[in-house]
Amino acid sequence: MMKKFLSFIAIAAVAAVAFISCEEKPEVPADIALKGISVSPATYSLAVGETKALTVAYDPEDATIKPEVEWTSSNPEVATVDGRGTVTGVAAGTADIVAKAGEFTAKCVVTVVGEPGPEPEDKWDYTPCADYSAASNLWKPVFDSDGEKYFYYFCNGADWNGTDTETTDVPFLEKKTSTYKLTIENGTTLAWQNQIFFFPNEGHEIALDAAKQYRIQVTFGASVATRGFIKMLTYGESGPKHEGALIHEVGDFKMSPDAPTIIDFPAIYGISCSNINFVMDFGGAPAGTVIYIKDIIVAEDGDAPQEQPEDKWDYTPSEAYKAAANNLWKPIFDGNFDYIYGQITDNSIVDITNYDAVYKNESTYRLTFASATSGEWGNCNFLCPQADHKVALKAGTKYNLSVTLGATAAIQKVIFSLHADDPTKESHEGAWLTDLWGELPADTPTTFTAEYTPEADIENISWTIIPQFGTPAGMMFYIKDIIIEEVVNNNVVPEFFAGTYKVSSLKVLGGVGTTAFVEVKDKSWMWNSSVNKEYDNLLVLSSTDNTADYQAGEDGAYWDYILVADKNKLGTGDMNLSHNFGQLPHGVVPCNINTENGQVTFNNTLTVQGLTEGTYPWEMTWASAKGDLVVPANSIAFVFNCTVKPDSEYTWDAAWAYSDFERFGLRPFYFAMIFTKQ
Repeated sequence: MMKKFLSFIAIAAVAAVAFISCEEKPEVPADIALKGISVSPATYSLAVGETKALTVAYDPEDATIKPEVEWTSSNPEVATVDGRGTVTGVAAGTADIVAKAGEFTAKCVVTVVGEPGPEPEDKWDYTPCADYSAASNLWKPVFDSDGEKYFYYFCNGADWNGTDTETTDVPFLEKKTSTYKLTIENGTTLAWQNQIFFFPNEGHEIALDAAKQYRIQVTFGASVATRGFIKMLTYGESGPKHEGALIHEVGDFKMSPDAPTIIDFPAIYGISCSNINFVMDFGGAPAGTVIYIKDIIVAEDGDAPQEQPEDKWDYTPSEAYKAAANNLWKPIFDGNFDYIYGQITDNSIVDITNYDAVYKNESTYRLTFASATSGEWGNCNFLCPQADHKVALKAGTKYNLSVTLGATAAIQKVIFSLHADDPTKESHEGAWLTDLWGELPADTPTTFTAEYTPEADIENISWTIIPQFGTPAGMMFYIKDIIIEEVVNNNVVPEFFAGTYKVSSLKVLGGVGTTAFVEVKDKSWMWNSSVNKEYDNLLVLSSTDNTADYQAGEDGAYWDYILVADKNKLGTGDMNLSHNFGQLPHGVVPCNINTENGQVTFNNTLTVQGLTEGTYPWEMTWASAKGDLVVPANSIAFVFNCTVKPDSEYTWDAAWAYSDFERFGLRPFYFAMIFTKQ
């Protein structure tokens, strides 16, 4: 009966720790203080218009804390400096370029001499490539006829400014043969702070046909090493930038003054749109940087492939879905009371029953992505109940959440997020509530679960669906068996589980600070110079009144300190265990046991994982810590999972010379108490 009571639970955990005996203190590396900084070079002469990159060295180089460097010029009319330490000569004179890091400063004395020097030699090869000149390139007539506008945005640190005009009227944008030559007027530090948009004028639109396949290629160069981003989008009717749905994105590619960088998009097909545009970003490039955008190729490349991935999905609802009698989402699915918004619908709200890219069968949504996507957030979609069929959640009520996801291609990370519905937003994405997420192998259904307890009533919810980091064209994505079910706390202590148990051992897996101790270990402690006194502690579980009573032994000592994971016996700090002093609440408290998942809740606050006789794998992947937890015959185990990872920095507190923190050393992270039935 005991084995039936608790099924196998794979214990996942999150830490690794070094074991330190009761008499020892761990060796704590001392902080290495920063003594100062220096700027190199200390003096420099440059011409008007010339630039020079300064560097900062920390003393010592291995200082524990290295504050960020702030740059200023004592005389910006003579020389300016950007946030990365690049100095530009403005006019003849002298200026101190000051670097400040925390309380330390250093400077370079800059002397600006003479008039602006000659323009640097333009070594760019303006000769168009053969593919650009081919008749199949749809962008060539746009370029040759001055048939495109541009929309240029620049972030000056506070406000955005821009203009919408013909490329022929832009002083910092030149056109030569097949190249746009862009001179960055103002330096920036971050991506998406220096953007240029290219979109064809009316009468020169480039349309895409879903039945055709297209090859997209752009060549980039720069006068200094910097980075770039490029997106191809459908043309948006509203807004000055005319951004529509994302077709493809290539992010954070490197440009070098030594060689051109060719960006090839994957084959584009399955998209019908009346117009396209490009947005390119060169945020982080210093002022005066010359960017070359050459040989934009948008070429028809035959018919779109007709093969679609084979649909191997099992649409049969799971037993868990069918058994969830109070599943709040099921009436929404069965009644088609939902809609979708996002990349798959070209950023418009679509009734699911009227949209070809979304198919509903049994308990599954199937989304088919016609075009490829890339980028971390390049593929967001939102699933929402319609306004007159809201799914409301009650404050203080625990809900079990579950969904099974699958795809015909591997997804590095998929996020299925629960949100409060916000009808004022087009996407209806309101406040974030909780996530179900992880890796999704190809053709491998994967179930994600979570528990969520809202702090306040929620009138309606919605879901965010994000297959991250790129998806191929034609990929089918499956969302099956969405469950939102209120947890009814009607678990009791089963009769066969009731009885009196004595503490037999404490098992520990890993800790924090080192990976040297990673296997499952027995842990014995001294308390008031007596060894293992706490092994006579008792746990009494009663089925008649559903209570638990954790009793001290004959000496009156509890095993209090094993749950305290900070520097004092109050249990406060970064590993707060429900404010319980000691692993188990002392005295008679309510006890509920969930016979489906083995969770045991004491006093309605402290929940642990219960295990019966057997061998269970114990693993912490981030620290390569693993072992087997063995629960002997006639015994049970309570596993305490401290889910908040403590930091590795700590100091000793002399006021608690014999504190629990000191006794445990580097703070336990994942451990189990074994009890033997008497």
